[in-house]
Amino acid sequence: MDKQTEEPLSFATIFIKDSSYGTVSNEEGRFYLKIPVINDLDTLVISYLGYENYKAPLQSVQGLPQQFKLSAASNQLSEIVVTSLTAKQRLEKAIMAIDTFFINSAFLLKGYFLEEIEQMGSPLVVNEAILNVYQDKHLEYEPETQIQVLQGRVIDNSNDLAIFKKKIERMNRKEIKKAKKKMKKEKKDTEYIAQKIDSLQKENESLDLGLGGPYTAFSNDPIVFLKKALDEEIEKKKNSKESSFDKKDKYDYKIVGYTYYQGRSTTIIERKEHTKKSIKSKFYISDANEIMLVDFEIGPMPPPTLVRMALFVMGYGVEEFKMNFRTYYRPVQKQWYMAYQNLKIDAKVIKRHFFRKNTKIPYKAHLQFIAEEVKVKDIQPIPEDKQLDKYESFSKQIRNYDSKFWESYKRAR
Repeated sequence: MDKQTEEPLSFATIFIKDSSYGTVSNEEGRFYLKIPVINDLDTLVISYLGYENYKAPLQSVQGLPQQFKLSAASNQLSEIVVTSLTAKQRLEKAIMAIDTFFINSAFLLKGYFLEEIEQMGSPLVVNEAILNVYQDKHLEYEPETQIQVLQGRVIDNSNDLAIFKKKIERMNRKEIKKAKKKMKKEKKDTEYIAQKIDSLQKENESLDLGLGGPYTAFSNDPIVFLKKALDEEIEKKKNSKESSFDKKDKYDYKIVGYTYYQGRSTTIIERKEHTKKSIKSKFYISDANEIMLVDFEIGPMPPPTLVRMALFVMGYGVEEFKMNFRTYYRPVQKQWYMAYQNLKIDAKVIKRHFFRKNTKIPYKAHLQFIAEEVKVKDIQPIPEDKQLDKYESFSKQIRNYDSKFWESYKRAR
């Protein structure tokens, strides 16, 4: 909590210094961190944007519930290094340092995953799990990701969404029938049509009342996308005398503030698209060019065209669509990895009526992953028979759960 106001600090980063263990506080500032073995020299560190790191010997704070009060770091802002670099140059320098700071070898994360959908403040679907996540080469675009569910459960009150799901399944079945008729009638493009049929059948089989499951989180790490963009720029440069970094690009860049995070003076850089002002990203960068946090924001704006079309066919509309996607990173042995990911979507779904006023229903969706442990040594890929099937519904794979485990598990939410 804040030392002066005693207000809770939501989503603070908590970890054991120089170890692979950590977690994140929930919206009320509460957290639970389980450590298998405690050493005499272990130090608990709590980090929060704009605050000095809180440090205490782990042995002095273990056991009973404790309160931790963090001090604002206004006195630390004088330490920020002011350079002549523009906001764009500052961000480019940090992107070019990704290879230096971020894990690109195999690693294994253990953590808590949550996806939930709310209607008018009441939960419709809650899918949660304790996972092992293995990646081979993290910085490669679309790295191989293997996920194992250690414990999982489903809380499902989604009668309305089940009806919605059935409508989508019917639409897909109609498309499959059309595609099969076309395949019989036309001899050309049969391979393409067969692929389309296969894709629609898989979509019906795996259609999930959720946000895509844990594979969604690990296929959307901003650092991987930044690294891919950098590699493309380098490739272009090889074929051109002029660096494509020097050409006019589609973004506006601006330094929007300075703060203190993870014990480091931090510059906040905002990047906006010229043509899509409602889409913007903020990058929190240390003086050493470490990207510590990426905050991606959309809205308010219309939802994607395909979503609007599908809803329109079923008599629904959407307005006030907003999305916020935050990814936090922290170092272990000087290499950074994804410690926490938080996606929030807000929208008002409009149920259209012919003879009375349309109904506006507020929906919220939330996806979260909290890494509790990371291993980079003595690890093995997850055996195929223990991997979560990315083509199968996530909720179907965690329906049989251990209720006693979840009753006793204090999860950071």
